[in-house]
Amino acid sequence: MKQPKTIARQALLWLLILILAVSGFAGCKKEAGEPGTDTVPITETAGTGEDPAPEPDPGYDTGITEFPDEDPDGAKLFDVFPRYSSKKGTLVTTNGGPGLSDDTVLTTPEDSVIKTLVNTTEEEFEAYVSLIPYRQLAHREDEAGAYYTYCVDGVYYDLSYTDIGGYVRLSQDPSTTILFTELPAVEDTGSLRLYQYSLNYAHSETDYTEPDNVVDCGMLYIICFSDNSLMLIDSGHGAQATDASLLGLYRFLRGVTGVPEGEKMTVRAWFFSHAHGDHVRLAADFLTASNPDDAGASYSESFRLQTVLFNFPSYRLASNGYAGDDTSALKNAIRRKYPNVDFVKLHRGQQFSIGGATFDVLFTWEDLIKPDGTLDVKKFNSTSTVLKMTYGGKSAIFLGDADTEAEAAMLVR
Repeated sequence: MKQPKTIARQALLWLLILILAVSGFAGCKKEAGEPGTDTVPITETAGTGEDPAPEPDPGYDTGITEFPDEDPDGAKLFDVFPRYSSKKGTLVTTNGGPGLSDDTVLTTPEDSVIKTLVNTTEEEFEAYVSLIPYRQLAHREDEAGAYYTYCVDGVYYDLSYTDIGGYVRLSQDPSTTILFTELPAVEDTGSLRLYQYSLNYAHSETDYTEPDNVVDCGMLYIICFSDNSLMLIDSGHGAQATDASLLGLYRFLRGVTGVPEGEKMTVRAWFFSHAHGDHVRLAADFLTASNPDDAGASYSESFRLQTVLFNFPSYRLASNGYAGDDTSALKNAIRRKYPNVDFVKLHRGQQFSIGGATFDVLFTWEDLIKPDGTLDVKKFNSTSTVLKMTYGGKSAIFLGDADTEAEAAMLVR
């Protein structure tokens, strides 16, 4: 028969586990309109080039920890998660950057923290998952690995494993405000339309010192769902955001949705692949520019923007190529014009649906984190998040500007 003290200890232990588990059931929907507090004020600038490397920030935390196989407690990931036990593992901490807050000067309270374990095994990973006391909000597996999402105290955690190098990644993300599987629902009647929008590739009128330079970049896709709501993918270069171009885009969106003047169009989601000016700046200018078709009100007043999707790296981790001015302008415009917008930081392995279309996240810059915690990127284009859309038995892949590094990482997996 067990002694009273032993029974009391076990009862206390089970009560603690129950409390932890209940916190995982409490839901993780955050109060909209509070996407994060910036460390410094944001200023809007019109730069279009790549920014110089920033000064060191004492708040930027990246480090390596090797935990010995004789350590019975294993590696500490986050305070609210169990320790990870591995016979031979290396733990790396990486600042994953914020969501809609601006980190081009200093880190922010929104910055995600990524813990990467190298040289672990599938058995060790499965044993670790069995110890996690929280409800799995999302779980799926494919040929590349296994993926889990949890919520603890209002913060999302994304856990993944791939047997290529024995990588386990646990990301703590205070910026995401809605679970990716709970994006706005749209009834599908089989009439989804996909448009590749023609940007202005004429000679540049602004931002270039040489008037003969041609803006031959940028990307903008428009998805119109059965209920005539929209999903937008990227945008264009600041030099392409002429008054005529912005008005043309607005009128095109009015035309494909059929929503009459005076009524708001609905953008279910706006996805941005990476933080380059030719993919984000036109959106910033579009949201803040005056609309001559609506008595000079800003174009943003003609839309309901429900969700913003992206995963940009920390500015300090990948400043070589990061278009800080343009990306700051985008984030600032979204926060000012849509203070209640939801944000989702995407991670490889996630899958979500809108309007009968299924979207798979095939790659993010996180897949290029090296064993020492730095980012293995020679070209910033390879930080592009890659989405695959499937609808009606057909599929399309939105690559952003994914370069050879991103391609190699996807092919390996």
